[in-house]
Formats: sequence, structure tokens, C-alpha cells
Amino acid sequence: MQLTPHFNLSEFVRGDDLEQISEETLDNVYKIAQCLEVIRCIINKPIHITSGYRTPDYNFEIGGHPNSYHVRGMAADVVVNGMPARELQKLLKHWSGGLGSYETFTHIDIGPKRRWGS
Repeated sequence: MQLTPHFNLSEFVRGDDLEQISEETLDNVYKIAQCLEVIRCIINKPIHITSGYRTPDYNFEIGGHPNSYHVRGMAADVVVNGMPARELQKLLKHWSGGLGSYETFTHIDIGPKRRWGS
């Protein structure tokens, strides 16, 4: 299912997890996809989603925070080929939601404005 011109639902939701996703969570996935679409158009480079929606079980399994925005479909961890994570993070310094800065990827969410990471 195409969410935006450059993002498909399968990029955010792992295989069988789609069967467990609520309508509200699916709406959130659509909202984060729209935000990533705007970012993608600004940087003019493909954005690869390394982690989108997570079931509570999968989130626990990988050591995610129990209240993770990933569980609500409101977050994505992303990388941009050919662009260091730090460069993307600098471009997003005015992002209105959560921004997690990591060496190899960037966490973006549509929750309240917060900043963390290295």
C-alpha cells in the first residue's frame, strides 16, 4: 500500500505485524510517512527506514523503551545512503517532534519536541 509518493506501508510494518495493527496506529504510520516525505523532498535523496512500527513483543525483544513511539506507529529510525547521520540530524535541528541522534542512524518521531543521543 503506497502511503506517499516515496513510501510504502511495507517499509514501516514487518510482514505479519500488519494483522496486529490498529486503525489508530495505521493512521499514525501514515502521518510519520507524510513527514518523512517532506524531509525526503528537501534532501532529494531516498530515506531508508530501518525500524518503523513495532509490536509490543518485538519492541521488548530488541530492548526498546516500553513507551516507545514505535509501538504507536509514530516513529521511524532512518538512514540516508551517502549522507552521514550527523548531517541529517543537523538539517533536522528545527524538527517539531522527537529527534534521536545516533552515530549510524536518526530516530524521528511525531511526538512532542525532544532531543537525545550522542
